[in-house]
Amino acid sequence: MPELLPIPSSHPLNFCCSRQYHPHGCSPSNCYQLRHEDTVFKKKLAEMTDADLAKEIAKRPASEIKTELIKVVVGGTQHNEASSFTEGKLLSYTQTKVYRDQRVLWVCPSRGMIPTSVVVSMLSMQWPMNHFRTHLIAVEGLEVAAAYNRLFGFALNETEMIQSFGREYGKAMAAAPFVLTTEEDNIIPSDAVPKLMEAIYTCPDCGAEVGGREWKCEAGHRGFDAVSGLYWLKTDPPMPMAFGLPSDPDGDYRPVDIASAVQKGSLIEVRGIAMGCALWRKAIFRKMDGPWFETSPNFTQDLFLCKKAKREVNARFGVHCGVRVGHLDSATGHFY
Repeated sequence: MPELLPIPSSHPLNFCCSRQYHPHGCSPSNCYQLRHEDTVFKKKLAEMTDADLAKEIAKRPASEIKTELIKVVVGGTQHNEASSFTEGKLLSYTQTKVYRDQRVLWVCPSRGMIPTSVVVSMLSMQWPMNHFRTHLIAVEGLEVAAAYNRLFGFALNETEMIQSFGREYGKAMAAAPFVLTTEEDNIIPSDAVPKLMEAIYTCPDCGAEVGGREWKCEAGHRGFDAVSGLYWLKTDPPMPMAFGLPSDPDGDYRPVDIASAVQKGSLIEVRGIAMGCALWRKAIFRKMDGPWFETSPNFTQDLFLCKKAKREVNARFGVHCGVRVGHLDSATGHFY
């Protein structure tokens, strides 16, 4: 256990609590902003198990425990932290489970001109509150696969991030766990990001929350490595950009039947997804050698990546049929 350290009575920590509504308007992220310079909160105690934590808390008389659980950020990663206070004294500070880290880098390949309808949808996007995110990071003038290789290479490069955003923000965003991809012909629903974030933190097998380095739930199931919204190929008739079921033979990336899922607005697992509105875990890119994207006569850059990730790291992909994404045909102005 860490040593007992004093907390000044005026310190904002003394006014934080684990209740759904914080009396002083605090939240996990802005609590971190107020407290990150305090040395005690830089201690990383991730090695402590839940069982050890329960034993430690059990040692404390109930009369001593004034705050049982607060949510803070340690070293740029969000956690649930159990803490107890008696007259400004820190009694315990231990990790119980990983708290949702929702930092996002937002990227988009571009040919240099984004239609007004797409821009308006982008400006209307909702984002998780009190979490760092970048504004749109675009690459202009590159073939789409080359553009995505450049964008994801940038997202994984801490040195470039620091050069672009400064040391504090650059380091925070270099450690961000997610990349949101959008494209210049997709109309993004305003609630797309919160819904995709909820989906990627949900176990596709049992519905529990996933997390940690292995991205698993408590039952040991792996979560999705990327989740996309649903949109359609610009064909006649339109085909859903949800490719191959997990039960299909390897290499089968044909569009799947999603009629039932669309009616329910549910989340389905597939072999391949599109990139016009998708949330990706950066961790899977660190496990694969580049290039991650290529365009060929048989595969677009998104299916090339999905096939590569499935083969090399057994990645899992989902399509959220409750996130309806428009697909603009700029020649006709029609939406698919």
